[in-house]
Amino acid sequence: MKIDEVRNGDAEFLMAYLYRKQVSDPAFFVRYTRDPKGRLEKLFWCDGISRVNYSRFAHVLVLDTTYKTNKYGIPLVVLAGVNHHRRTVPFGCVLVVNEKEETFIWILEQLIEAENGTRPIKSVIPDARHRLCLWHLMRNVMVNGGESFLASFKKCIYRCRTPKYFDQAWNEVVEQHGEPDEKWAQDLYADREKWSETFLRGQFFASTWSTQRCGSMHMTLKKVLKQKLTLYRLV
Repeated sequence: MKIDEVRNGDAEFLMAYLYRKQVSDPAFFVRYTRDPKGRLEKLFWCDGISRVNYSRFAHVLVLDTTYKTNKYGIPLVVLAGVNHHRRTVPFGCVLVVNEKEETFIWILEQLIEAENGTRPIKSVIPDARHRLCLWHLMRNVMVNGGESFLASFKKCIYRCRTPKYFDQAWNEVVEQHGEPDEKWAQDLYADREKWSETFLRGQFFASTWSTQRCGSMHMTLKKVLKQKLTLYRLV
């Protein structure tokens, strides 16, 4: 569903509110796109505090899309980081109608523009080091390989000091559990540099191993927001 496919002009009312917000607060940043029919597709916004947070703590960027806080079921994308007290700080929020690659490219481009070009993801931020959410990774391994595979798989995450030992451990795991030709296992191996400590050791991630930081923000949102909220009330 397009964001603009709502009764009583909810999206247009929201845009009018954001425009007034920009007029009254020069540090408030808003960007959006519309489809060929003029319907709102993507909406990015952040306030002055979020922009300051990003300018100071952009070493790690956590991006999560799992929370839906509005009556249209549209994903709320949360962009966050970690400050010098190891507390989660927001960088911005986005409402989108899909989770395609081009959507995330657009989101990161707006974040960069909002923060005066400070870059924290391939194609948009090519020098960034990626790390997959460990919680989601293990859940997917559990679903595809089962408990026994997951137990053996953890060795590949934590206990291999060199790429050579990693490959040995990986081959033992997939052969032991009969998974070497499974596509999900092949994809997992292809992304090994994004989840194994063998390749991530020494990189700075501010003690962030998963999107749990966004998850904690979602818990707070759940207490104060209702899923039947209009877009205006949500923002």
